[in-house]
Formats: sequence, C-alpha cells, structure tokens
Amino acid sequence: MREKSISEIVFDRVKKGAEFVAEKGGELRDKAIKSSEKFARTHSLKLDVDNLQEKKQKKLKQLSYLVYNLYTRQEITHPEISALCQEIKGLQCQIDEKRIEVEMIKKEQGEYASSENDF
Repeated sequence: MREKSISEIVFDRVKKGAEFVAEKGGELRDKAIKSSEKFARTHSLKLDVDNLQEKKQKKLKQLSYLVYNLYTRQEITHPEISALCQEIKGLQCQIDEKRIEVEMIKKEQGEYASSENDF
C-alpha cells in the first residue's frame, strides 16, 4: 500500500473537519430550535396566566362590590365581613370629607381671586 501524499492527508483532515463542523452545526441548530420553541411555549403560557389573573382580579372586584352592597342593605351578618365593610364605610367617609374640604378651598380661592381683581 502506498503512503498518502501531504495533499491527501490535508484533504482528509479538512474533510473530517468539515464533517465534524456539519455534525456539530446541525446539533446546535436543533438545540436552538428546541430552545426557541420552549421559549415560545413558556411565553404563551405566561401570557395566559397573566390574562387569567387579570380576569380573576376583575371578578374579585365585582364580588367585593356585591358583598359591600349586600352589607349596606343589611343582608350580610358575618362578623368578619361586617367589620371589613365598616372599615370601608369609615374610609369612604374620610374620602368624602377630604373632597368637601378640597371643594371649599377651591371656592375660597375663587372668591379670593375675584376680590383681587377689584383692586
């Protein structure tokens, strides 16, 4: 058997290197595809979870208004619910008082502004 020439040896090595690169490139491509598919699935699921949580929050808000309205009509007697509703009622009174105070200040400023124009 004859010995390979330097050019044949180089060619064989280049060929093996190219085969190796092609094989590893295919593996990397497959991993990248799987990774992007996994990301797309998890991102889609996270969006679904966010949408469901938003719907849940809206329903809880509706429930709280319903319970509070039942409380104001004295149709609920559960002590914990009544206590929370009383706190809410107290907070609403404070809000109303602050709004009235704001309106009074606005009226005073309006009167003050008109009396300044008299000079």
